[in-house]
Amino acid sequence: MPFGSGLLDIVHRRPAAVTAFLILLYAAMAWSQRSILDDAFISFRYAANLAQGHGLVWNTGEAPIEGFTNFLWVLIMTVPHLAGIDPVAFSMILGILAFAAALAVQFRLAAVVTGQPWAGTAAVLVLGGLYSFHQATHRSTADNSQTESIRVLAT
Repeated sequence: MPFGSGLLDIVHRRPAAVTAFLILLYAAMAWSQRSILDDAFISFRYAANLAQGHGLVWNTGEAPIEGFTNFLWVLIMTVPHLAGIDPVAFSMILGILAFAAALAVQFRLAAVVTGQPWAGTAAVLVLGGLYSFHQATHRSTADNSQTESIRVLAT
């Protein structure tokens, strides 16, 4: 029996189970490496002011100015402020959930397009292992992966 043939057999027989394991593994890796960038606090401040009824302003009482990077992310970040939840923890958890959802969508898309469920597993293996995609999921900012994940899930 050639080296690795048993693993390939498992992937061919149970691609969804293998993919679910990969997604959990990648999500755990992202959680273990979570951090926050200072840019996230810009979105948090705008979101806090919006949640308090001051509008999209940097300082209350001043004219609105667009100093945030991503409008959708600021709107989403109003949720923890309205609910009394720590916005840092909320954004980290949401980012990792969006990352896992994006991997699941990628699995389904690749499996449907190719007609081969194992191709979906391969796509998740590659996408989840990309440094830029993996790292962007847990920095509490609206990086491309989070924004795209939320957009895909909303459509």
